[in-house]
Amino acid sequence: MKRLPSAATPISNQDLFKALYNNPLELEDSLKRFLNVKNLFLTGSGTSAIYIALETLKKLYPEKKTVILPAYTAPVIKLAVDKAGLKIALCEVSKRTFNMDLKSLRPLLSKNILCVMPVHLFGIPTDIYELKEIAGDIPIIEDAAQSLGSSIHGKKTGGIGDIGILSFHRGKNLSLYSGGAITTSSDNLAEEIQKRLKILIPPDLKETVLNLLKLILISKIVNPWVYGTLYPFISPFKSRDLHLSFSLTGLTMPQIKAGGSIIKRLQELSNKRIKNGIKLYHGLADVEGVTLPELPEDSEVAYNQFPVVFSDVDCMEVVIKKLYQKGIETSRLYLRPIHRIFDLGYPENAFPIATWLANGLVLLPPHPLVTDRDIETIIGTIKNAA
Repeated sequence: MKRLPSAATPISNQDLFKALYNNPLELEDSLKRFLNVKNLFLTGSGTSAIYIALETLKKLYPEKKTVILPAYTAPVIKLAVDKAGLKIALCEVSKRTFNMDLKSLRPLLSKNILCVMPVHLFGIPTDIYELKEIAGDIPIIEDAAQSLGSSIHGKKTGGIGDIGILSFHRGKNLSLYSGGAITTSSDNLAEEIQKRLKILIPPDLKETVLNLLKLILISKIVNPWVYGTLYPFISPFKSRDLHLSFSLTGLTMPQIKAGGSIIKRLQELSNKRIKNGIKLYHGLADVEGVTLPELPEDSEVAYNQFPVVFSDVDCMEVVIKKLYQKGIETSRLYLRPIHRIFDLGYPENAFPIATWLANGLVLLPPHPLVTDRDIETIIGTIKNAA
């Protein structure tokens, strides 16, 4: 049976073959051109990239100790903040955009703020230009882990903030099974980042071979027919367990070389995500009981996953079940806002919009393997249920 995974990046046999002999500089050079940034540094994960970025800013501003995050975001970010010995302050998310509520940000700004870290959730850009006006001289670490290929005001996400963070984890817009990158157009920041890259442990032969095998495996599994056939064996390995640690390792050479091949199709793959997202948006825009995000002006959204928020939990569960029966996988992402996962000193009823988002959010697949027929099935199923 055909089964569509909730997130996927097509990886061809040619990409895998080039993992053995491709130019190792192709990925870094192509990403710099794609994002129009001066400097880019590869890491073993997006979390390690965040950690190094925080350590860089901490060195430059040792008296500042607080990082501002949206209240609905990846819990793993806290691991990087903790390891850097910093504190978290949360900003409410917007019911309109699903991203950081910039109107709620201003009261949080103080002399103790090391940086603001907006997250382009689901691929939808936060308006970094507006954020810069609000934040003033406070550095911005732009988390573009889910938005590679999206743009706002003609600029690709990941290349707008003082520092940008990318992720190549499985399911991301450019997937190498694992990996990440740090970007900046500041030579001063680049020099400090370069010093801290020395903490990354070079991958050994065992890790290199293992990651190559994982990359080969995931390239085959994302095929909807293979995924559907193997789903009974795959599903027990899917985990929603909270990450308790992360490793400070570098990206393996086969991943780097394969990435240098995949990135040549990145704009094409991004365009497919954009088009699929537009079709889903138009098809679901007027459905009662479903809330879609309002997209920023002058933006293109290369959706990692397409977000819809249901006002009725029973309806949401019916949609998830019916789409599953029709061979289309959905995702719930983070089931609680970050202050309900960790004790950050906030009362449970803080950040009601973040809680609303977590309770009703369902993510639909918009990736390049999604067909027009799949989109019609998704829209029809939600309309019938709602």
